[in-house]
Amino acid sequence: MASYPQRVRELGGQAQVLIAMQFAVNASTFTSFPLTSVMLANAGHSGVLIGTVLTVILVTAKGLPLVSGHLIDQIGARLFLSGGLFLRAAGFLALAFAQDATAVVVAAAMIGTGSAAYETAAYGELARRPTRDRKFLFLVNNQALNLGVILGPALGALLLVFDIRTTFLASAGLFCFGALVARMAIRTSPPSREGARIAWAQPLIGVFRDRRFVLLCVLTTPWWIVFAQLYTSFPLYWLSLTGEVDRAQDIFIANGIAGLVFSLALLRLIDRVGEIELILGSYAVLGLLFVAAPWLTVPAAFVVFVVVYTGAETVLLTASDTETANIARKGAEATYFGASQIAWIVGGTIGNFVGAMPADGLAFATLWIAMVAVCGLGILASLVYWAAARACAVPRI
Repeated sequence: MASYPQRVRELGGQAQVLIAMQFAVNASTFTSFPLTSVMLANAGHSGVLIGTVLTVILVTAKGLPLVSGHLIDQIGARLFLSGGLFLRAAGFLALAFAQDATAVVVAAAMIGTGSAAYETAAYGELARRPTRDRKFLFLVNNQALNLGVILGPALGALLLVFDIRTTFLASAGLFCFGALVARMAIRTSPPSREGARIAWAQPLIGVFRDRRFVLLCVLTTPWWIVFAQLYTSFPLYWLSLTGEVDRAQDIFIANGIAGLVFSLALLRLIDRVGEIELILGSYAVLGLLFVAAPWLTVPAAFVVFVVVYTGAETVLLTASDTETANIARKGAEATYFGASQIAWIVGGTIGNFVGAMPADGLAFATLWIAMVAVCGLGILASLVYWAAARACAVPRI
């Protein structure tokens, strides 16, 4: 097997630029975004408004790809890559200075809309890259995202010595720079005639007539419920163990470092095992992890929990992205990746509300049991998908 650097070179120059962009964009996001709730609370905004802001960002970022993916397949990705980053920059800038509730919500909508445009275009382009090593491509993409999760909060921590708004201004500046790079350095794939024919021949949501794709969305929905815990119940539990609000970023830094390490350490496993088997195994590991969670009552033990969780996350995200690219129709890759966000909307919304319940008195042990049940649903969905695929029972109609 070729060495890691050689495989990266074989991905091609444009794929490498896209991967570098993914790192930079995630670093820009995590420079400030984890501090959104704190900044709004310090500005005197209510908990209801803070929840509304986070929901607006989630719904726009993960719902609008149903539209943006369809448009990208028709007219190309270049405008959406640069325009999405410019819009995110404007949103972060507006959020730093917004005073009233309306302005804050509008800024949130700008951030989410920019995310929808950029991310759908980026993943559509990655899926179209002419490479035989698709699974490796998405693994490297995951590594770049994790590196951004490590460096973004570190930069944000340095900027906090000035003012919390400085982190949002830094994010805005980095997004503007990224937009210029996207405009000048990335050559996107031209919209294909086949993609145009599919786009005009089907309704916008016609992709959901692909039964295999629908089953994949069902398969990944439990994962997004679990994933939401990283931003809800995990920080709350960490706070209950440490009693230190300032250490909340430790969870994200540990997650980012572990993700980068696992993406390298598990490379051979990911290469050799099929996508559905990887997803099934990840759900099994996560289920066992939550079974053990009630006995993790010291900070060091919970760090180990987060590290193991991150290993399953790394494998599952790589496998699900690869499977989405595998089943996407030629010329409609961005549409498929955009539509796949519906699983994140459904699972993430459920996970956000459930994961926040300990703040209202729900015992963490009860929440961990609920997560075991969610992982069980993921295992069941994996088995159904695997059996249906093997029996060729999921044809496109």
